[in-house]
Amino acid sequence: MIVPVRNAARTLGLQLEALLTQEDAPRYEVVVVDNASSDGTVDIVKAYSTRYRHDRMAELRLISAPARRSASYARNVGARFSRAGKLLFCDGDDCVSAQWIRQGAELLEQCDVYSGSAIPLGDEIFPNEVCRVREWLGDDSAIQSLDDFQRDAPFPVLMGGNFGIRKSRMLELGGFDHSMGSAGEDNELALRIRSSGQSVLTTGGAKLAYRIRTDPRSIFAAARRGGKAHALNAHRYGLWRRSEVVGDGRWLSGAVRALASAGKMAVVPASRDIRGLSGRLGTAFGAFEGAILYRVLRRSGRPELRVGFSGDSEWPIDLP
Repeated sequence: MIVPVRNAARTLGLQLEALLTQEDAPRYEVVVVDNASSDGTVDIVKAYSTRYRHDRMAELRLISAPARRSASYARNVGARFSRAGKLLFCDGDDCVSAQWIRQGAELLEQCDVYSGSAIPLGDEIFPNEVCRVREWLGDDSAIQSLDDFQRDAPFPVLMGGNFGIRKSRMLELGGFDHSMGSAGEDNELALRIRSSGQSVLTTGGAKLAYRIRTDPRSIFAAARRGGKAHALNAHRYGLWRRSEVVGDGRWLSGAVRALASAGKMAVVPASRDIRGLSGRLGTAFGAFEGAILYRVLRRSGRPELRVGFSGDSEWPIDLP
């Protein structure tokens, strides 16, 4: 289990508790990769180390990875230091179901990589107790089937905060592409997996609850990063014309429509949907920015694979 974190002191304890209280799981390790946190994230991990040490099925490890700041880099570092042949990924601000590890391990007996399922919860209502999250999730012990419904999708989706992959396959692929920045790295990996001739399989099982930001500013920022990353993926993989975000001039018309919606909401208060508008504006602006950078100015750069797979900039931290 690989958990990349940076400044996650407020939420990490819930995830570590969820990973410790798994049901029917094989023996497993939880590798927390600290990506240059400046809060009490490391202290939270150390506080849980004793409880993990007394659990005969689980082991907690902490890796320091301060050299580059991105989830891609931290996940690659986690894959490098993991001693397991099966890698399961989750984030430090979410909460996995009780059967998450068992189901993930069983799914990786059927395939090399899968994408799990996740249910969003607003940060302001996210429960602070694992049992309450699991009541809401409605844990199901039955293993869910794997589906290939993304076979014909131009942009397959891989949930970076909830997926599993065999370590050998992760190393073969080169891990996450650090050049993607803070968005789109998981879907880029999905595109690379498909380009290698393998399907991106999904399951309704291996569930977790993931935390979403609901304030307009955070929604806009996340959508903008996503729109820009989508443009980069579309450009690099020759999918520009098939994109519903940037293809056929949508990178320009989308920005115009989003601005028109903003104008309408300013004039007609009854039509206001600030959160929805924030997402549309963010995606449109990000796509526009990406189109100018990558399509017009040709500044798409080169992929940066295997970042974090070697070197001496990462090291394990002894836990008490």
